[in-house]
Amino acid sequence: MIDLARAESLRSSIGGDTTLTEERLASFLAAQPCFRNKDFPFALTPLCVSKSCLPALRASAEAYVRLLEKIVMLYRRDPAVRAFYNLGRHAERLIEAEGGPVRSVNICRLDGYVTRSAKELRVLENNADAPAGTFFTPRINQITRALLAAHLTECPPEVPMDDRQPFLDALLDAYREAGGTVERPFTAILQPRGKGNRESDEIAAAMNALGWPAVVADPRELIAASEGLLHHGKRIDLIWNKINTALWNSIVANASSVVDVLCDVMKRRVGPVHINSFGARHVAEAKTSLGFVHDPRFADRFTPTEKQLIGRLVPWTARLERGAEVKFEGIRFRLSDLLRIRQSDLVVKQQYDIRGDGVTVGRAATPAEWDRAIEAMWDSGAVVQRYVAPVKYPVVLAGTDRCATPMNVSLDSFVFNGKFVGLGAKASTNDRVNVFQGGSKIAVLVTETN
Repeated sequence: MIDLARAESLRSSIGGDTTLTEERLASFLAAQPCFRNKDFPFALTPLCVSKSCLPALRASAEAYVRLLEKIVMLYRRDPAVRAFYNLGRHAERLIEAEGGPVRSVNICRLDGYVTRSAKELRVLENNADAPAGTFFTPRINQITRALLAAHLTECPPEVPMDDRQPFLDALLDAYREAGGTVERPFTAILQPRGKGNRESDEIAAAMNALGWPAVVADPRELIAASEGLLHHGKRIDLIWNKINTALWNSIVANASSVVDVLCDVMKRRVGPVHINSFGARHVAEAKTSLGFVHDPRFADRFTPTEKQLIGRLVPWTARLERGAEVKFEGIRFRLSDLLRIRQSDLVVKQQYDIRGDGVTVGRAATPAEWDRAIEAMWDSGAVVQRYVAPVKYPVVLAGTDRCATPMNVSLDSFVFNGKFVGLGAKASTNDRVNVFQGGSKIAVLVTETN
């Protein structure tokens, strides 16, 4: 799956290029469009993925999103499933008010690790709350390819997700699929006032440049009117809610009027179209779903094919329930005992988190840190998951001596409207592979190597 031989060839070529000085690299990057929410060292070397693996990656990603869609449907129909998630009244009201959308999960990023063998992918979580990278990942891929083309004698590998605006096309397709009829829908990209990010601003700018009116708006500024939802007097046709679910929950907890306004317009069916759905944000996005698919109490909700997919892609996961018993590696444990004696093999995750802050990796934590994290998460929808050791990959970062550093890398799949559209990646020397935990986004290039 990971083409380590091609990676070494690219590393050697880039590392030995004396014309690519730091000054020239800085000048090159300064001339490129914005491609990162947070400044991080630019990776000169891409993650190389063998082309022969793409059909399997595509099939797995699309099947997993279909599974997420089913989970949202189960949540809507099954009281026992709703009780398992225990999302709270605000989330329940929003999910109920929106009804059953044509598609629950329109835009998502499946965060995964390739195992140390460099051959198998594991999905660690799903990001459906307007995930970062939907707009910037193609830019990173294009920028890296342009750099390689200028400084390598050999033709650089092809780029997946190389369309410059696949996200914008997918967003408009989702709007049409949901019944939207306005030719150029007015789009509100939701972000709290004063806490916007570069990607939201860039999305709005790109939309407006295409003649597709868009604004970055605080959800607390929206007003329900007879004709629909208004922002400063203008009717909104489409919402791209760019607020991650953890922050969203905090906002509505302190300003429940936001829920009242949205429920009002959704129940009256006067618009706007909300992409992704609240079912995607609160159910499919929740780490609780990782435990739900493995929970024996709900095994009869899944087909043999779905169970096979879960067993292949999703590491063992259980909801953090006090007093629970679980089966781990074929042995029954009290969950509290398992957490204590197998700390180094486990990871605990909040139900929703921001920038990796809600993830505690057992082997990277002291016993006291581990105990504190667990104690704060009991019966909250949080989960414990088997640790997956990611493949180590040689990465050359700008501003270094051009020697490759072995880093943990992620391999993330983007699925838009049910279709796999490409790959993204992150790299870090830390156990939490996250840009906000000291990591970098890196390009993914596809090679012909089998």
